[in-house]
Amino acid sequence: HLLGDNSLTGADNEQLTYSCGISSDIAVNLKILNEGHLTAKGGSAWYSAGILAQDLLTIYNGSVIDAIGGEASSNSFGITVVDDLIIEGTGIVNAIGGKAELWSEGIESEYGDITIDTKGSVNCVGETGGYGLGSNVATSNKRLIIKSGNVTIRGITRAVQTGGDS
Repeated sequence: HLLGDNSLTGADNEQLTYSCGISSDIAVNLKILNEGHLTAKGGSAWYSAGILAQDLLTIYNGSVIDAIGGEASSNSFGITVVDDLIIEGTGIVNAIGGKAELWSEGIESEYGDITIDTKGSVNCVGETGGYGLGSNVATSNKRLIIKSGNVTIRGITRAVQTGGDS
């Protein structure tokens, strides 16, 4: 549970494999309850993410979350999860993929659904690299579900790529 202004930044070292502002390296459910301004930024590395979760990630946001991927020699994500991602609350979530050689994505779920059900807003931006995806659901039977909220998704190559229904 986060109150007030909080900033978490991963290390800048291009010899690192991963650099993340917030990282759950083991398969546990991660829940972020935010009532302040949270900035989670990945540093420069081979793979960079503002927020990385190896399992379910639930974000309940009452204020502002800025999740920003750093410069990466492969992939950069604002928010990336292996399983499901659920965004709820009344605040603003800004998920921005940084400069990357391959993938730059605002929000990505490798094997789960992305569900947005908020009274606030969600802004997903894939900035640079070979693919600039705002939101990606990589597996064929998974979905991007927008139930409510003001959602903006922008990518250079395409805004949304899903393997399943959306």
